[in-house]
Amino acid sequence: MTAKFLRGMAGLALASLTLLSSAHAAIIVTVSDVDIEVGGTAFMDFFVESDVVAGETYANSLYDFLITPVVPTVTQLAFVVPQPASYVTEPDYLFFNDSFGPAGSVFTTTTPGDSFSGGDSTSGVLFAGDTPYATPLTSTKRLLVRVQLTTATGLPAGVGDAFDVTLNSNTLFSSLSDENFNPLAFNLANSDFVGRVNVIAATAVPEPSSLALCTFLSLAGVGFRSRRRS
Repeated sequence: MTAKFLRGMAGLALASLTLLSSAHAAIIVTVSDVDIEVGGTAFMDFFVESDVVAGETYANSLYDFLITPVVPTVTQLAFVVPQPASYVTEPDYLFFNDSFGPAGSVFTTTTPGDSFSGGDSTSGVLFAGDTPYATPLTSTKRLLVRVQLTTATGLPAGVGDAFDVTLNSNTLFSSLSDENFNPLAFNLANSDFVGRVNVIAATAVPEPSSLALCTFLSLAGVGFRSRRRS
């Protein structure tokens, strides 16, 4: 983790101790539930938007996640190590074309790999007062972060297991902040900080011999119909 990112996160933590200004818009968080196959991985996207159409400027993101089982179980779901960052090239990403580069780490709170903390910033934000992201956050959803999850753990989750992936709503741990490291409040009433992960059976992949037989039969059927028409 770079010195620039650490300084930024330290400034954000200190700013979080101050009162949030009522002049700022509040941030709405949304997430969709996902299915994950036994033995596989899955992605979960967390989006943010402003609760006012006029929008709000921002320059830093900070996020903190925890996985918990819906029903107590010994099986586990975990964050992939390392977390991918290819989503920074997607146009709806918060810092598209101006990302310093997401940084973060996966660690253990209760079960191995059940926690993930990280963040990103504009490439120009180093000290308070630097230039914020060029486009304000409006009522159009922007991608905050994409996390990758896996059932390949020491105690793999099985079919029917379900887990919640929760974004910490405390602005000391998760927030967007402006170019002066002032965190923007969350609109708690309209936000969804929890995504549900449902474990499903793995999709059966045909054996090579079976696949070849199916292909042969399909081609034979086509040839037979062609001869009948001629």
